[in-house]
Amino acid sequence: GLAGELARVHTTAAATTASEFKKQIDALKATLQDKAVSTAAETLRKIVYGEKSTGTTFDPAHVFDGGSTSRADDCVDTKAKTVAATLVCVCMKDDAGNPAHPCHKSITHGQNWNNAGALTGSTAWNELIKHCPQPENNELSAARLSHLTTTIRHAIKVDSNNGYLGVIAGSKNCEGTNTNGVCVKYANYIVAGKVATGKIPWLEGLEALATKLKTYEEACQQTKMLTHQLKQAVNSAYATIHNLNHADLGIPNKQIKKVVENSAQTADIKKQECEKIEKAELCKEKQPKCKWEGPDEKDGKHCKMNTTHVENKRHKQEQEKHKVAKSVPITQKKKIVRPKMWNSPQGQKLNVAGLKKSAKIPVFLSIRNWL
Repeated sequence: GLAGELARVHTTAAATTASEFKKQIDALKATLQDKAVSTAAETLRKIVYGEKSTGTTFDPAHVFDGGSTSRADDCVDTKAKTVAATLVCVCMKDDAGNPAHPCHKSITHGQNWNNAGALTGSTAWNELIKHCPQPENNELSAARLSHLTTTIRHAIKVDSNNGYLGVIAGSKNCEGTNTNGVCVKYANYIVAGKVATGKIPWLEGLEALATKLKTYEEACQQTKMLTHQLKQAVNSAYATIHNLNHADLGIPNKQIKKVVENSAQTADIKKQECEKIEKAELCKEKQPKCKWEGPDEKDGKHCKMNTTHVENKRHKQEQEKHKVAKSVPITQKKKIVRPKMWNSPQGQKLNVAGLKKSAKIPVFLSIRNWL
């Protein structure tokens, strides 16, 4: 009868829509399981302190890329490869030089430091780190990390295409003195009018991590939205089918045919119509039914069905079917019992172990204080 036919058509459309939602959710799994995100805390430790060094086990051999006999040779892009090395270069002056307090008025500068080889133990580092602010107990986010890296980029001074971080003066050799600067020098920072890549490994590492975090956060939001839409589609299908199976609708044959034909335009057919289009311009002409998910200038199979539009249209069609049913007599009606709403299985929370921990690295949080 009509109820069975409507139930069949509605089930087909709902199943296709749900399948499309599920496919999109599955496509996001690789991003949600990205090891670059799950190991963010360890990545930050290496960027800040070096391969085998931490805030409590400061090792100049790992903080700098090898020692030398000259501070001017150490405080350059090829040597000051970590955040910690950069902090030492811009905050710890040569014992015989000025300015007196490059970063904090209370730092005593009790250890002579004119090259990485002279950094015996952690004396200078401990003197520096104790003046850094206490870390905030917040989770690391792409927005916070991007803001930090952008601030650092803006703090880099450019002179004759070389970049400098810290206080520059005189010959700009970054020797830790008032006449040569307390800084880090990035030779040929600007090439052909653009910032060169590979000049500041630790900063580029932070920028890459921020990009990964942003992609992950967007995938979390997209998964949450799609899961909600999937649940709504399943619940709506269950409720409609249940109600149709409990009602004998006395609707004239012409109306039956019209309702069934309209419902027969399932999401599967619409999906095929979109996916056979391989040009952005043609796909956009089919909006909002279709959407283009690739670059406009690149042809290919980038035209996809707009599942959100299909679902909204299906809800409108469902409302029209109910209006038709109410406009004619119902010969028999059984008690309609609304089914219990479907709930998805309890899933794991969309967070990554280590992100909260990573936000507690003191030096990382204190970078903004020496800009």
